[in-house]
Amino acid sequence: FDILELTGNYAPSEYTAAIEEAGRARYDVLIIDSLSHAWRGAGGALDQVGSAGFTDRDGWRKVTPQHNRMVDAILQSPCHVIVTLRTKTEYVLEEHTNDRGKTVQVPRKIGMAPIQRDGMEYEFTLYGSFDHTHTLTITKSRCTAMQDVIAHKPGRTFMGPLLAWLSSGEALS
Repeated sequence: FDILELTGNYAPSEYTAAIEEAGRARYDVLIIDSLSHAWRGAGGALDQVGSAGFTDRDGWRKVTPQHNRMVDAILQSPCHVIVTLRTKTEYVLEEHTNDRGKTVQVPRKIGMAPIQRDGMEYEFTLYGSFDHTHTLTITKSRCTAMQDVIAHKPGRTFMGPLLAWLSSGEALS
């Protein structure tokens, strides 16, 4: 395998260039570890909007097309693209009555959210997340055999149903 490290500039346009180059080089599989940097890393979308000295609206007007081109490059790549995303813990506050009968706000962990533009996970054919016990929960899949799968420490055979599904299609001419 080959490695390309993006260092210091995680602009979505840098990811787009690397994705397109992998396609031209006819790689079968491209692994992007981690796409979160294109959102929150140095030179990433949030960094560009925050440090460019223009209003948020102007910043997003410039950065959104760049981010959209990156997403399109992933979706249109001739490679199978595997993406990792960092996650952040999400909490909600719920009202509870404590031992003294007083109503208090108590945080409850509701899950993990990807560090990337909201809704990004819906762009992928298969999306899942690992928890702290190494349990993978598939929360979105176009492959019915992988829908709602929960696997503790998935191993070699885990991807079998997805690989079979991918192999069942016919190449377009």
